[in-house]
Amino acid sequence: MPDHDPSAADASEIARSARRKVAWHILPLLFLLYIIAYLDRANVGFAKLKMQSDLQFSETVFGVGIALFFIGYIFLEIPGALLVECWSARKWFARILVTWGFCSMAMALVKTENQFYVARFMLGLAEAGFFPGVIVYFSHWFPRKDRARAMSAMLIGVPMSLALGARVSGVLLEQTWFDLKGWQWVFIVEGAPAVLLGIAVPFLLPDRPRNAKWLTPDERDWLNETLETERRVAAAVVPVTLKQVFGMWNVWVLALALLTTNIGGYVFVFWLATVVKGLLSSTGGAADDTAVLLWTGLVYLCGVVGVVVSGWSSDRTGDRKGHCMLGQLGAALFLTISMVPGQPWALVFAWLCVTGFFANFWFSPFWVLPTMTLTASAAAVAIGTINMCGNVAGAIGSPIVGVIKDECTRFNLKEESFAALHTEKVPDTTVLRLRPLKDVEFRSQKDFVREISKVLGQEETEKFQTVILKHSDFSFGDRVSMGFVAVTFIIGSVLVSMVRLPRTKNDPKSQGSGVRTDGTGIGFHPEGV
Repeated sequence: MPDHDPSAADASEIARSARRKVAWHILPLLFLLYIIAYLDRANVGFAKLKMQSDLQFSETVFGVGIALFFIGYIFLEIPGALLVECWSARKWFARILVTWGFCSMAMALVKTENQFYVARFMLGLAEAGFFPGVIVYFSHWFPRKDRARAMSAMLIGVPMSLALGARVSGVLLEQTWFDLKGWQWVFIVEGAPAVLLGIAVPFLLPDRPRNAKWLTPDERDWLNETLETERRVAAAVVPVTLKQVFGMWNVWVLALALLTTNIGGYVFVFWLATVVKGLLSSTGGAADDTAVLLWTGLVYLCGVVGVVVSGWSSDRTGDRKGHCMLGQLGAALFLTISMVPGQPWALVFAWLCVTGFFANFWFSPFWVLPTMTLTASAAAVAIGTINMCGNVAGAIGSPIVGVIKDECTRFNLKEESFAALHTEKVPDTTVLRLRPLKDVEFRSQKDFVREISKVLGQEETEKFQTVILKHSDFSFGDRVSMGFVAVTFIIGSVLVSMVRLPRTKNDPKSQGSGVRTDGTGIGFHPEGV
């Protein structure tokens, strides 16, 4: 009968207890912060539904403003991570939360294009360093084998924040408290939690295990020793230079694949609500902003399912490359089908939901590919390079889509529009006077409204402008811009197909990666998603 080693059993119990406590004390708060962070960068896409008509901003203006966030973000991304390592995570996170919360709330004060540009750029600067800082912070708390699980939990927060944000924004857009517009309340209400949590974080989030009162002395000792051992092992690895990394085929292919796919992915995040509004109008559906954001939120909710399913499936089969390509091609295919004219809204919405599923299906397996195909030291440098390309993509796609929509959008009134105007209780005489404009196309909303003013007069136009615009058909620009998104996904899948996988006799579920992904399919999760 084998001897029982009570000390080994005790050590194992201490390890389990420490890991469990760290997960429960650290992850929920950081998950909440990430949801707020992603919502505060993306809620401009929800507010745009009313903000655009109130401020008379073109689509190009919105595209440039969205891009400026990423320019500011990239500028301070790396310094922020260094401050977490060398200074204090909780103090740095508190600074970030308070400043980005105020910057987000300041969006409610925007009146001109330049103010919009400055506000978006400052929001990017304020939020920069948060997610890279989280990655560094996790290295202070989670042993390597637990880090993938922790990062995967954060990953699910992306589509979840968009789904929740769309629903909340739909309610806020209808409010006019204290004579402020609904879009102003979107920024104020959704920016305020960041400020409040920024004040609370220094009291809720310890910097390192030695500061955690909820760990016992034995648990702190085990955690510190484990993390220190891992740091010594990492330090012993021969470093790889940037020159060597840039000479590797897979680094370039993966960087370009993420760049192209994220160009479309970020457009899908920021412009989906606008596209849904255009498609609802063109199919005769109710295109009020509350309904638009309800439908939009459901599409994003399908993305949560996509993240979970892709991680589970790619772990079960060990196939990362195929799952990544399936997600990219699936998103391109079903997005293209959803843009085909003449379909009822129920069918269009079904295609969009499947698109939302696949648009979030690809990136879990994608981030295992660098760890599978590169050495540990090379992967560390390469992942930072690849991730930077993912964030650069955010500054490219939206300006292009803004120009596409401005150049390709056509405003007109179709037969269905007049039927819808009757249901909105627009007087029959007004509808009759608008009849001469049936099927006449206008290149911009400004030209369209100007022509309506000639027909109805200024006073009547101001009275019914919102409802007329709501039921006009302006979906052609949306269809072209989503076609552009589909192309970026296809190019990304082609580039992923060019990744060279290692030949290995190891367990097929890891494909030689040495990465345990715990059912999420991800070994490391940078922010370029």
